Amino acid sequence: MRSPAAAGTVLTVNADDARAALPEVYAEALRLRDQGLDQEEIAARLRVPASAMTSLLWLASAKLSTLLADPTGAG
Repeated sequence: MRSPAAAGTVLTVNADDARAALPEVYAEALRLRDQGLDQEEIAARLRVPASAMTSLLWLASAKLSTLLADPTGAG
């Protein structure tokens, strides 16, 4: 059986759905950043080292971008 994407159907996902598909720590980090918190405040709320925030936010943004670009995860 062919998937809808293979049959020519375009699959789309909105940002809220894509964010919900992220691991919780990534979704929460992005939500807090969007609320205007700085990296130290986000780190404190998530109970992760502040030194990890640049990488964590970069990874979260990259994963979100990937989901938005290809919701099937097919690459």
